[in-house]
Amino acid sequence: MKIDLELHKLLTLPTGTMVAISLSSGLMLFLPEYWLYNIRLLDIVDEHGLWFFIVFIIFTSIIIVRLLALIYPAIIIFNDNKTLTKELRKLDRWEKEIINQLFLSNDYTTGLRISSGSVRKLETRKIITRTSNIGKPGSFSDPIFPFTLNSWVIDEINKDKALYDSIVQNSH
Repeated sequence: MKIDLELHKLLTLPTGTMVAISLSSGLMLFLPEYWLYNIRLLDIVDEHGLWFFIVFIIFTSIIIVRLLALIYPAIIIFNDNKTLTKELRKLDRWEKEIINQLFLSNDYTTGLRISSGSVRKLETRKIITRTSNIGKPGSFSDPIFPFTLNSWVIDEINKDKALYDSIVQNSH
């Protein structure tokens, strides 16, 4: 019996199918001999046990890799959010003043000087975002662009009383 196997077709099987194959081959390997004898599979496992082992290892490895690929972005986002929140707590007086100005505006947006170092630092830290590349007319030497407070910053300020006090109330 000649089996023509194409490896790329096996690797592109749906995850549910891979779990079923991995589970069934694992059961063939690890069930007690008494059970395998009762369901008349002992001879098959004795004859092809190495192949069951290879299939089990390959498909279990692929499932683990797919699971890690699924979980990894969530871990990265979680760590990024923790880092950004820490950055929000390390602001200097000028940066807090800019955030206060944006937080107290109606739509969390206001025009800020692009040449300001504090504005550039806040933009780099992803605390504020420039909403337009068109500046205020007539201000070519020191242009003013509209910036907005990112939504995660607004959420953090609203949910953390100490942060709210340090940014909004103490910046006056």
